Amino acid sequence: MRPKTVIIYVRLSRDSDASTLVASQTEACEAYAAQRGWRVLFVTDADVDVSGASKLEDRPGMARVLAALSSADYVLAAKLDRYARSVLEFSRLLRAAEESGATLVTADGTLSPETSNLVVHVLSAFAEYERDMIKARITASKIHLRSVGRWLGGAAPYGYKLTKRNGGTYLEIGPEAAAIVRDCAEKLTKHGASLTGLRARNTILLKRPGWP
Repeated sequence: MRPKTVIIYVRLSRDSDASTLVASQTEACEAYAAQRGWRVLFVTDADVDVSGASKLEDRPGMARVLAALSSADYVLAAKLDRYARSVLEFSRLLRAAEESGATLVTADGTLSPETSNLVVHVLSAFAEYERDMIKARITASKIHLRSVGRWLGGAAPYGYKLTKRNGGTYLEIGPEAAAIVRDCAEKLTKHGASLTGLRARNTILLKRPGWP
């Protein structure tokens, strides 16, 4: 029976203390793997000065782990927060590992081969909650910006123009284009004009010099 294989992941952030130094992490993981009888495929080059909240793909060491997931039975880090400090990013890593048939474990025992599945379900629930909270914050922010007249992006609707002030972008009525809109509305509501006829008329007018 072949020995189980493992990839060791090491990350060191700017605020790390002596207990999370690269050598300490590597030694703890190698000792854990040896105790379990696992064969180490490789130890990643440490992601040094890399935030645990950063995207997985933006970390060289983690990018190597993702590329090799299908060749390993386990991925091993010294502690849970070495994988990620963002619940969403950790959830993404869990899904990638699960799809490749690998299991995430930690040398401190928080994630073990025996308990990993349970922890995965709990953290996935937290990840879903965090996603909902982020969506709610974004929606609330957009509602607030709209309430104060801020424009959230994209080209201005016809009849308006974009203007910068107070550190933001706002919509203002464009006098020339607004005049055309008012003229069209009057012809539609009071003079029986058709949308097709107005479109053809205004297409010609817009091509004339001096028209917006």
